[in-house]
Amino acid sequence: MQPSSPLWESPHIKAFLLLQAHFERLQLPIADYLTDTKSVLDQCVRVLQAMVDLAADEGWLTTALGVMHVVQMLIQARWHTDSTLLTLPHITAPAVDALRARLRIGSLPEFMAVAQTQSTKLTDVLKTFMSVQEARETVAAAQKLPFVSVDAHVPGVAEESCLRTARPLLVTADAEYVLQVKLSKTSAGDRNYRPKMARTGRPVNEGWWLVLGEPTTGELVALKRIGGIKGKSLTTTLAFWSPEQPGPASYSLYLMSDCYMGLDQQYEISFEVGPPDDAASTEA
Repeated sequence: MQPSSPLWESPHIKAFLLLQAHFERLQLPIADYLTDTKSVLDQCVRVLQAMVDLAADEGWLTTALGVMHVVQMLIQARWHTDSTLLTLPHITAPAVDALRARLRIGSLPEFMAVAQTQSTKLTDVLKTFMSVQEARETVAAAQKLPFVSVDAHVPGVAEESCLRTARPLLVTADAEYVLQVKLSKTSAGDRNYRPKMARTGRPVNEGWWLVLGEPTTGELVALKRIGGIKGKSLTTTLAFWSPEQPGPASYSLYLMSDCYMGLDQQYEISFEVGPPDDAASTEA
């Protein structure tokens, strides 16, 4: 694009460039650009959440998950391909390399696990790349993040967890069921902690998406947005339709954060799908 092109005057181009700078964490040359970035980010979060709802209505699994990743990118001011450790304060690329080489920590959940039990060891490694106070702040930030345990079952089909068993659920083809999901915080964390949008410092409300989909076909089967987990656990339900064709099948259950990068989870739910009720009645 030529510098004299009228496209440079487009607000869409300006918003696009400001987002690139945000993801790269670049220093903006003038204060007006920072104000414009804050305005763009506020608008983008609302637009992207609407895009998730649209993708869910259309049954687009890959699109919905991709938009959720972009929401995380906006909050954390990082590319989705960046190391999730870089979302912690004061962490730099050399520190990421050292954590991987010396402690075999390559992701945010691994860092969080070590921070709960071996915070001194982490501080010793980090203080090579930052001050002792900054290293302690980094560890403290990880200790505030939520460890979330996911469990689920289908009432009326099996009362045991369908996420931790090799046995498939016996369901009828093209029938409606309910998946009951329990989310539990398995670490103390900080109940009053609110994540902040990187660079702007604006507090945001922690939230999650529960997504049920069929990765092989790319179909989004069910979606529910929930707020933060108040207390130790939260129980909710997802209504869904079983696969249409009899035989073995599987869905994937995703827990997706709307602000944290690297804390998403995915579980496979296996089914043995029987013929629909009308077909079973005809055969009888």
